[in-house]
Amino acid sequence: MTIFKQYLRNFWRYKQTSICSIGSLSIAMATTLIIGWWSLHEFSVDQFNQDKDSIYRICRAGYINNESIKIGSCYGKEAAAFKQKFAEIQEVVRVVNQFEAKLQVNQIKGKDVVFAVDSNFFHFFTYDLIRGDKNTCLSSPSSIVISEKAQKKYFPNGNCMGEIITYEGKTWTVTAIMKNVPTNSHLQFDLLVPITGIPRINQEQWGGNDIYKTYIKLAPNTSIPLLEKNMLKVLHQAIPPFREIPIEYKLQALTDIYFDTQYFRFDSVKKGDKRFSFILSFMALAILCIACINFTNLYISTSFLRAKSIAIKKSNGATQVQLIFEFFSETSLYVLLSLVIGLLLAINLLPVFNQLVNSQVSFHLLSPKLYVFLGLIGLITMLLAGAFPAFSLSKLNIVNTLKGKSANKVFSGFQKSLVIIQFAASIVLLITMITIKKQVYFMQHTSLGFDHNNIIYLSTAQDISSHYQSFKQKLEKSPYIAQVSSKSCLPNEWKTGSAVSVPGSSKDPYIMEICKIKANYWDVLKFKIIQGEDISRHDEGKNYVWINESAAQVLMLDEPIGKSITVYDEPMIIKGVLANAKTKSLHSKTDPQIYIPTDTVKSSYPILIKTTGNTPKALKALKKQWLTYNPNLDFEYHFLDQTYYQLYEHEIKSGQMVTWGMMIALLITSTGLVALTHYTTQRRTKEIGIRKANGAKIHELVWMLIKSTLQWVIIGFIIALPIGYYIAHDWLQNFAYTTPLSWWVFALAGVITLAIALLTVSWQSWRAATKNPVEALRYE
Repeated sequence: MTIFKQYLRNFWRYKQTSICSIGSLSIAMATTLIIGWWSLHEFSVDQFNQDKDSIYRICRAGYINNESIKIGSCYGKEAAAFKQKFAEIQEVVRVVNQFEAKLQVNQIKGKDVVFAVDSNFFHFFTYDLIRGDKNTCLSSPSSIVISEKAQKKYFPNGNCMGEIITYEGKTWTVTAIMKNVPTNSHLQFDLLVPITGIPRINQEQWGGNDIYKTYIKLAPNTSIPLLEKNMLKVLHQAIPPFREIPIEYKLQALTDIYFDTQYFRFDSVKKGDKRFSFILSFMALAILCIACINFTNLYISTSFLRAKSIAIKKSNGATQVQLIFEFFSETSLYVLLSLVIGLLLAINLLPVFNQLVNSQVSFHLLSPKLYVFLGLIGLITMLLAGAFPAFSLSKLNIVNTLKGKSANKVFSGFQKSLVIIQFAASIVLLITMITIKKQVYFMQHTSLGFDHNNIIYLSTAQDISSHYQSFKQKLEKSPYIAQVSSKSCLPNEWKTGSAVSVPGSSKDPYIMEICKIKANYWDVLKFKIIQGEDISRHDEGKNYVWINESAAQVLMLDEPIGKSITVYDEPMIIKGVLANAKTKSLHSKTDPQIYIPTDTVKSSYPILIKTTGNTPKALKALKKQWLTYNPNLDFEYHFLDQTYYQLYEHEIKSGQMVTWGMMIALLITSTGLVALTHYTTQRRTKEIGIRKANGAKIHELVWMLIKSTLQWVIIGFIIALPIGYYIAHDWLQNFAYTTPLSWWVFALAGVITLAIALLTVSWQSWRAATKNPVEALRYE
């Protein structure tokens, strides 16, 4: 109780300093709690599976454009073939992502993520059922398992067991209800159907579609490298041409899938960014350290005012251990109050954070893990913030302190070191933020080699694709629509690849992207042909191909026009070469591409509509024609430029997060500087008065008081340079095309920090320098 009374007395006596201390600690703890809790969630992905240590995903590794790539899926036949061939494989399961599928229950329509899986899915993975039998719920080709979320959406009145859902043009019977998929799962879905229920993907064969994510459960002590080599032998026996292609199998541990993104392409599972997780974790730790340093500095700034009371306690017999306990007790009360306020802030700010990083993390207030984590944050904060004041103040010399000699100078060097660390951490965050924003600006404004503006695209339905030509002609009659075209997939996607080679060449075939297009596709997106002739409608359906510069380089064709290449094991004549266009994310280099003009538009092909600029009028004309061909389907459209914007949504959000972190760090640092400047000017009041009485000018006194801040920033800048460079350079390695890491990025970070620091201290320095010297000397 005595300690609590002393805490309240000190809090009220130094209320400005106390409020600054609690405010900065609360903000730092809220930030650390949110980011730390999110980081724990990120690193727990797939840990809930009971057999997580024995589950692996079958992946393939190869080369595209002489670059290493990995693919997280394989052919439909491989699961059964490997299970039969290798005794160490105890169980296999396949998963096919159907993405957002259109479903209907009575009059309720919706789009949800549907996975087609093997019937042993619930035996293999640990996903819990609320109702239904995991042994039989996927045994029938017409069975469907839905999540709690889907049940509330389609069956709001209650139990849906045995009810009917329409999907893929057929009816499915609900056989089980599962709990919502945990957010820390790399597989995210709303409904499950058996692969046997969808004929177009129920293909037990080698070759063809390689869309099957295949997982295996291995016996203990299995040699992974040996199994990978033996799998490759099975592939070579089944498909002899693959002996000529440099490809190999890689088994990826289940718990590695989420963060293992290096070289992976076309991987339709939930992925995380380990670098970003570490950057945010570092940012949270830096903010907490800055707040603890701030607390220590604020505590020290009042130490010379309370030093005599400490000396009196020591002269009355108080031991160092008792004083240390007293200081830590007082610090713990500060920390406890800050922790409560920080938790309340974190609860209210978590939805904002989730929106920024696109996550679904939540605090479960009854979870013991949350309070263990809170206690850990509190303990670390108490040790970081209270250790130095407790041990140092308890060592004060009684005689010197009572004479007023020691309290003013004993902490000066340590305080300077702490402030320098604060500045260094803030500058590192600034460098990181500027680099991220510079790269995002580069990605959004660099020339891609084609034009994706004013283009609307439709995911076609069967009725449109089978009447594509008439649909196109009617649309192009509108004055608001310039052209209509189609491609086998969107420009930013890769749906089909094939081995391509030059007849008679000793070089191994290369896996290249195969793009089937309508004749006017390049006119719609403004691709540039640099050699040969343009496509005409008469070329559709013939054995002609157009290639891009990367393909010509890989195939080593200096004069490719008229040359023959082998695609799909058939000879094709090269009619033209396109300039390389960055159609994919700038994370990867431009792939070699083969363009084949097609005379058919399949139901999976998107239709691209180039407008004249009046988007509302174009959409009105488009919707009219859509309803003509699909009266029973909702009109859905997308903008191609927004699709490309979304490719860098993660980087944009990363920049926003680091910006907020930087602002918090600078706010806390500035708060500490205010208190430290106040302490410095108080300590030098007599000196200022004497200098002013002897004729010192105001600007000279101001400079005397702020020049130390300039020194601290410069030293902090020197410390921050190598750290900031390493973090920025490492982050840029994620991209194939990057903005240069310019010198001005580091200079700007230093200038901003210096400007904020000088603005923070200048006002108090000016107030101290303009005081009447008589008042200053009387104060002393």
